[in-house]
Amino acid sequence: MIAVAHVSNVFGTIYPVAEIGALANKHGVAFFVNGPQAAPHLPVDVAKIGCDFYAFSAHKMGGSTGVGVLYGRREWLEKLPPYQVGGVMASSVSPTDHEWKAIPKKFEAGTDATAEIVAFGPAVKYWNELGLENIEAAERRLVQYATDRLQAIPGIKILGVGSGRVSILSFTVDGMKAQDVALALDREGIMVRSGTLNARILMRRLDLPGAVRAAFMFYNTEDECDRFCESLRRLS
Repeated sequence: MIAVAHVSNVFGTIYPVAEIGALANKHGVAFFVNGPQAAPHLPVDVAKIGCDFYAFSAHKMGGSTGVGVLYGRREWLEKLPPYQVGGVMASSVSPTDHEWKAIPKKFEAGTDATAEIVAFGPAVKYWNELGLENIEAAERRLVQYATDRLQAIPGIKILGVGSGRVSILSFTVDGMKAQDVALALDREGIMVRSGTLNARILMRRLDLPGAVRAAFMFYNTEDECDRFCESLRRLS
């Protein structure tokens, strides 16, 4: 199996998943795309990507924590065994044998997180009504606007400059730990993520102890970007 992220959770880079999918399909290799940083920010077409599996989180798309979406091709889901077992998923059970229900029940052991799943429905509807193309365009503009402002501030290094990106902007501030930058911004009402950003191997490759990540959504504004940048200017 080949498993890749659709969008980097450090750089915001959009990876060429359709090209990777074509290569995987050519060689008969299962292809899994991890999409929590992509699905809320740009249109996703699993047929065009050519993936066998695609997954993303509900909470990054306005839904509840603890649930998400897993798309899988029928031929794979039918031959894969469940990774855990419980009530509802079996159509028959005996002391010596069992028979699974048809997918997706085959993989749904125990009681579903019903409330969280139901709550995710209106969030998906809202996102679709806004239009993923519109969301992507708005967030690209915001990220570019913030990038242009930050590049004019001495001592700030933006990670992944020059790559096609959406939503995410990560950076370091000379002479300051990432966590200290995040705390200083927090005191001004600006929320960012700091540390290794769940990418320790990448941070070692970049020879960085950590970085600060700002994640933009369609509801953010240029005025908020200005506040963010001015706060960093006072720190640098």
